[in-house]
Amino acid sequence: MSNFIGRGEKLVERIISRLFIKSEIQRQVPIKQLVHDEDFIEYDEEFAKHKCDLVIIVLDSKGKTKTLVIEVNYKHKEKAAKKWRQTFAPDIKRNENLPITINDYDCRSSLPKVKGIFYLDSKKNHGPITWNDVRDVIDHLDKAGVEP
Repeated sequence: MSNFIGRGEKLVERIISRLFIKSEIQRQVPIKQLVHDEDFIEYDEEFAKHKCDLVIIVLDSKGKTKTLVIEVNYKHKEKAAKKWRQTFAPDIKRNENLPITINDYDCRSSLPKVKGIFYLDSKKNHGPITWNDVRDVIDHLDKAGVEP
């Protein structure tokens, strides 16, 4: 299975690395590493092959290590969203990690004529990081309860 990087993931990683300077960032982490074994053995083959887009290990305000598991969703269908909401997110949380989704339909780039995380020009380039990009990431972190 290849390490497929979807639209927006590299940009989210760049923004996260600037927001959490003293963090460790891992890409395309197998779900098996993020959930309890008893949850993982219940997964079918498709679920067991899932890789989470980004895993960020940060220190919280009390000096404790916190693991953020970020899924960046660009034009994912309901099946993928349901799989994340109903299975992966609760299992990730049960393993004391924090699941976070960044959905295209919740970002500024879903608005007409607004550039954001998922915006690409005619040459398939995003361009420099904008305030809207940073706001989109911060909004989703805030929504998940992540504090600076």
